[in-house]
Amino acid sequence: MHGTADEALPIAMARSYAAATGATLNEVSRAGHFDVIDPESAAWPVVVSALRSIIRRPNGRGSVTVTDASMLSP
Repeated sequence: MHGTADEALPIAMARSYAAATGATLNEVSRAGHFDVIDPESAAWPVVVSALRSIIRRPNGRGSVTVTDASMLSP
């Protein structure tokens, strides 16, 4: 999960890492560095949606730890 407008850690770093390791990169359009962890940001619904899809993967390759699971209930 990485915001495309992140100035602290540019998106190019995440793209490079994902390409080198095969990791899945979820890019959040126009999100800054902290937007992907701020429940009050406009990016948060995108983050929650991505987490839901990872949790529901049938191949068992997704692993997510969530402190407040109520946000992820169906």
